[in-house]
Amino acid sequence: EIEDQNTEIQDLKQRLETTETRSKEDINNLKTQKANLERDLTVLRTDSEAWANEKWELTAANTDLQNRIQQMAMNMHMQ
Repeated sequence: EIEDQNTEIQDLKQRLETTETRSKEDINNLKTQKANLERDLTVLRTDSEAWANEKWELTAANTDLQNRIQQMAMNMHMQ
């Protein structure tokens, strides 16, 4: 009876240690995934800012070209 209880206690102890080890590994994996996601988010934010700046520059260039075309059309019409 006592030997059976000791065996059960040892079994439970082993299962608990295994679960603890697995939980620690899972936590470490989650920390790694979090760090990777934070890195990816930083890259995406940087890219987004660059694209916003590029969009602004392209919009300004487009407006300038439209103004030049309009001016050329007016000059040609006057001639």
